[in-house]
Amino acid sequence: MYVRKLKLENFRNYDELELEFDRYLNLIIGDNGQGKTNLIEALFVGGFGRSFRTSRERDMVRFNINTAYLGIHFQQHGIESHLEMRFLEDKKKSLKYNESPIQRLSEWVGRLNIVAFTPEDLKLVKESPVERRRFIDREISQMSTRYLMAFVHYNRALDQRNALLRAKSTQWPLYEIWEEKMAQYGAQVILKRLEFISKLDRISQRIHFQMTNGKEKFSVEYLSFITNEIGQDYDTIVSAIIRKLEEYREKDIERGFTWYGPHRDDLKLTINGHDARVFGSQGQQRTAALSLKLSEIEIIFEETGEYPVLILDDVMSELDQHRQNLLIKTFENVQTFITTTELSTIKNDHLSRGKILKVVDGTVIEFETSGGN
Repeated sequence: MYVRKLKLENFRNYDELELEFDRYLNLIIGDNGQGKTNLIEALFVGGFGRSFRTSRERDMVRFNINTAYLGIHFQQHGIESHLEMRFLEDKKKSLKYNESPIQRLSEWVGRLNIVAFTPEDLKLVKESPVERRRFIDREISQMSTRYLMAFVHYNRALDQRNALLRAKSTQWPLYEIWEEKMAQYGAQVILKRLEFISKLDRISQRIHFQMTNGKEKFSVEYLSFITNEIGQDYDTIVSAIIRKLEEYREKDIERGFTWYGPHRDDLKLTINGHDARVFGSQGQQRTAALSLKLSEIEIIFEETGEYPVLILDDVMSELDQHRQNLLIKTFENVQTFITTTELSTIKNDHLSRGKILKVVDGTVIEFETSGGN
């Protein structure tokens, strides 16, 4: 899978832009504030339907303009496809896939598979469980529409239960309705997470072993609020969730929110048997984060038969030469977009083919690397 062309109109600081990309490597250079991350953001929106920088879609529309357009042509299994998003004046947006309208965002997510790695992702290990849940939910969603829908329905039921809790309601039958839905969809979420994390553990162990020259063993484990029931069947997990919600209903009324559920689960990350979040050095935590992110690429390949598009947004300067070399050499057949302020931050002999895009105040100047296309 690779992106062939990007077209933008009134997106961030781009008035009109049409770019064709190299099949393998695209280096995007420029000073901060010139628009290089805006290009990466546009590609990310192409994959997930939303930005990694803002929850306000209006922020992606050029200042003092009411409408914007994003179009992406990409190749998958040798077939070209086209995604279009228009930001409209009424704060809604229209979506199209191969010229056909898309009504729901769930029909958009997963068409173009993207793995993005930003400086914030280097904090994945030591940050709060929210970040680790967001990591696994985002990646599973682009591979499984069923998971995405179960995740959405679970959160809707959770919102309804929380509304009852905030109102201090004692209408038990209403709780039972939403708790049953939470259990049904929550069990689907947990089972899919378990499947994903099993693959994540296997692949990240191998990658981490390579990056540390065999000195460290990395492990990933799913921490669930119903740990004793994990690994069982769907019906068992449904029953376990219902029991837990019923057991803590009165305490949840006091709190005003739902304490237990897959919305509060986490990952346990260990290096040589020790909790990486507590005992890992900064360098070890960064290596572990890199292992997790790179594992996504292999998992998507296993699931879809094609590698995703890889985005490295201003992270190369954070990695030493050994990790840079391993990163690019391991995935040299993956279309990669790298943003940086200076080419000198990329100390790698493998950057011999591809395209250099220099961004200056929303204008892009194209160069070929010495290897060409």
